[in-house]
Amino acid sequence: MCNQLEISDFFISISGSPEPKEKIIERVIKEKGYSKDSICLIGDSVNDYDAANYNTISFFGYNNYNLQNFNNTQYIKNF
Repeated sequence: MCNQLEISDFFISISGSPEPKEKIIERVIKEKGYSKDSICLIGDSVNDYDAANYNTISFFGYNNYNLQNFNNTQYIKNF
């Protein structure tokens, strides 16, 4: 899908199912040696929010107004 949208070049890695999102993020943080206080997850689902919380990283909701009501969530209205 990212290739079709011509956005693949904007990402270091692209991952997905069947590996759970929490574990994907955990793996990428470890593999890349990222500091958790220097990264964030931008997502549009409760699963994204849960994955960010599981990995103790910042979360920004986007494209799902219900996420505005979640604790410690900042919301992006547009880019």
